[in-house]
Amino acid sequence: MNHIFSSIDFQAIKNNPNFKEDSVREVIILPLLTSLGYQEDNIERSKTLRHPFLKVGSKKRPINLIPDYVLKVNQSYAWVLEAKKPTENIYEGDSVEQVYSYATHPEIRSNYFALCNGLEFSLFKTLDTSTPILYFSLDAIADSWQELTQYLAPDRFQVGKSFTYQNHSPISRKTFDYSSRPLLEPIEVKKQQAKRHFGVHGYFTKQAWNVVAEYIKNFSQPGDVILDPFGGSGVTAIEALMNNRKAISIDINPLAIFLVNSLISPVDFDDLSQAFERVKLAYQEREPQTKEEITKALNTYPYPQGLKLPKGSDVATVEQLFSNKQLAQLSLLKHLIKQELNKDIRESLMLMFSGLLTKANLTYHNNNQRPATGQGNASVFQYYRYRIAPQPVEIDIFTYFELRLKKIVAAKK
Repeated sequence: MNHIFSSIDFQAIKNNPNFKEDSVREVIILPLLTSLGYQEDNIERSKTLRHPFLKVGSKKRPINLIPDYVLKVNQSYAWVLEAKKPTENIYEGDSVEQVYSYATHPEIRSNYFALCNGLEFSLFKTLDTSTPILYFSLDAIADSWQELTQYLAPDRFQVGKSFTYQNHSPISRKTFDYSSRPLLEPIEVKKQQAKRHFGVHGYFTKQAWNVVAEYIKNFSQPGDVILDPFGGSGVTAIEALMNNRKAISIDINPLAIFLVNSLISPVDFDDLSQAFERVKLAYQEREPQTKEEITKALNTYPYPQGLKLPKGSDVATVEQLFSNKQLAQLSLLKHLIKQELNKDIRESLMLMFSGLLTKANLTYHNNNQRPATGQGNASVFQYYRYRIAPQPVEIDIFTYFELRLKKIVAAKK
């Protein structure tokens, strides 16, 4: 079904601030509904629903809910579809909850609801809004078309009809000439818009995720294997997975391998939160603050010693990059993390710990362009050498460790 949007430049939509909900409705949603088999009498636009529960103060006030589209089959409401602008998140958050309220309204009571932002499409069951049952980029709609029609085509909702769902063979694809794929036009860099990369962990020469993703989609097909022999922080591998490819990521640096493995390892967020609370409670009970407590911690918990730094460093070995207090607190925190039994949980906590090290050291200093607390920089990223800051900034270690949790959870989601 590539022909639905064959004339649409999705990259242009991304870069067009004037392409908003009305454009999504006209350019994307109407052709999509037509291709699914819906006629005008199946589509009810901007239906006004009275909110059945809300009161303001002691009086009932009329509160209206207005979904963009309610799709009807045999005079019954089958599903709800909402248009969003391209910059809005349709995977989770407030927009999802909004459309859920439409689908579960007493006048609707549909089993499915969907969101479309002009670039992506997400479909949910009303019984579980935590994760979409179908989520895809519209420029790759052909790869999800068969599954989409199984859920949403009008004949799937016919009253009294019994269905047997079977696995189908993959959709046939047109001949794809890898050797003659066109070069892409310049792509605007959007580093900070993907939480799966931005803020997870510092790394040198981290590539722009959206540029990498566009090249993956242009030069390969879903199901292909993408090889990055200089994997770094894993942008290529992760974007390959996000776009229904497989990935091989190779790097000589063990840190690079650790970053990718720990980021993509699946975890239960409740389990991760509980593990974090265990570590937090134990750390707060034992946090070394006094000179005696710091000395005791340094004698109790292991930390790197004697590892030589490159020429040009201000100090000779790794442990000299930290104050005794930082060494004591970090070694305790790492010790507590290592007590967690679940490997994926433990590695996720270690990813948080590793990201914390760029702030909890003697090279960390304020950034004149970003003066707020915690927005400084480590010298290795600023000056490409281990330079002790003239005025090192001392942070509260666990405050920033807790901030790492929010970033890692957002990235994994």
